[in-house]
Amino acid sequence: MQNKKNKIIVLLILIIFLIGCVKEEDKRYLQSLKDLEEFRKVTMPERWDYEESAKTYDDAIEENDVKKCEDTFYPYYINKCYLGLAVKNKNFNICENIKPRKVQDGGINDFQTERINCYAEVAISTNAQDMCEQIPNNYINLINNTIDTSSYKDFCYTKISINTNDKSICEKIHNETRYKRICLSGDWNHE
Repeated sequence: MQNKKNKIIVLLILIIFLIGCVKEEDKRYLQSLKDLEEFRKVTMPERWDYEESAKTYDDAIEENDVKKCEDTFYPYYINKCYLGLAVKNKNFNICENIKPRKVQDGGINDFQTERINCYAEVAISTNAQDMCEQIPNNYINLINNTIDTSSYKDFCYTKISINTNDKSICEKIHNETRYKRICLSGDWNHE
């Protein structure tokens, strides 16, 4: 029994130590844990009305109404709605509304990747390469697998480079990926 208590104490100390070592870019991960807790408190409707959700999504985008995004019942459209409004308004902060959502199979969406994609799309829509820098290189998903999201950052730089015809932006792509080749070619159709 004493051994079990000691293991728990060591584990808690380790967790506290690791939290103290959090880098600036990992703060989004910590926010995602808070979002997950909030998600667990929310009761989603039993009914998944795809057509009604699509209509509500269209209305939210047309009326530029962020509050209407939550009125869509189909989870896919809720986060897609936030993405659409973030790009339409060129507002990075709207991406923060992308949260865990219950999906039909009972699991949850990969909201972290959806949120990162939102950041990239807003940066591209504004040609703001400094916003590409805000995209983390990776995150730890909800089952503790490290997910490499550097491709979102590379994609962001590539699109802005091509949009602005500025190949110097390609130097910000650190990995030798197809995005670097495309960026240096200046042609999205070139691989």
